Amino acid sequence: MCTKKTALFHNGDYKKQKPLTFNELYNSPLYECGDYIFNYPNFYRNFGEFLMTDTYYKIFDADHIRGNHFDSNNPTLYKSVITNNLHYVVGNKGYGNVQPNFGVRATPSFNRILDLGIRIVPISFGARHEDWENDFFPDDFHKMLKRMTELGEIGTRGELSTEILKKNGIKSRVIGCPSLYYNLDRELKIFKTTDRLTSININLNTKQDRLFGYAINIWQKRKEININFTIQDFSRFLITNKPYSNFLCDTGRLFFNVDDWINGIEYCDFSIGNKFHGNVAAILAGVPALFIVHDTRMLELCNYYKFPYIHEKDFDTSKPIEYYYELADYTEFNEYFAETYDNFIDYCKKNEVEFKSL
Repeated sequence: MCTKKTALFHNGDYKKQKPLTFNELYNSPLYECGDYIFNYPNFYRNFGEFLMTDTYYKIFDADHIRGNHFDSNNPTLYKSVITNNLHYVVGNKGYGNVQPNFGVRATPSFNRILDLGIRIVPISFGARHEDWENDFFPDDFHKMLKRMTELGEIGTRGELSTEILKKNGIKSRVIGCPSLYYNLDRELKIFKTTDRLTSININLNTKQDRLFGYAINIWQKRKEININFTIQDFSRFLITNKPYSNFLCDTGRLFFNVDDWINGIEYCDFSIGNKFHGNVAAILAGVPALFIVHDTRMLELCNYYKFPYIHEKDFDTSKPIEYYYELADYTEFNEYFAETYDNFIDYCKKNEVEFKSL
């Protein structure tokens, strides 16, 4: 009898190419910088998903299959399916007639897999309180999650998501975000290496004008500090505001794989921003980071890993960057990270997910 395998659902292979500066991105034909990023929703590069997906590719011993091709890949060969399609389950609260996202819409596909007795391993399940009316799920989605727990265990990104599942009568376990385990380094620790900032990494949702203005102010007035701005969304690509465009042309870079991303910021003394995975990339590079929290997703992850953070509403743009550098204290993280690592490994093993090496 052949040993059954694990399948890893993925969102498509990404092009591996050199990092691009903002200027190179603007001055290159789209096909040279990955036109699918702009034109094909199935391949849209959300940078958190890309860091998680590359982590799955690197650490798990699994067959990589597009989810909509699973039926044609002899599903009886598989004992389990790893998916990140439930890491950001968005409801329709406050969105009028907008339908819930793919995590909910995938319910029929997941049910077909469960009908075959195949365990579904949803890594880093996440649901924001602000997205669900009274924190309750649609009936069909709720039943599907219940079925998942009959064969395996749901791993959530934090206590808030676990609390929502508990309200729905569904058991789960907090495992955090897999991106922290990209290098499978149980001994990961973060230390400050300087008292004088000479280079910083900034990662922001550029729709946040107040924070973006703070970054531009540093760039304009603190010439002794080198700034790397990691481009993680494209909302400012068609900008006319001159300070914004000048700032991005001077500091902006776009990365196409995780190793380049890590290598590209490891020289920085400090990282700050409201993009969760922008700061995770810095941590993987050994750079202390301060998280600017703007929703319950970031809050539960920061609380789980004991990351230093500040709420976006409390961010004071009159404070110097050194003030925020002082807030990036990793004492608790360094003491606790090995425990989160062991918990993640245990979760995967109990759900029959194999690693390439440990």
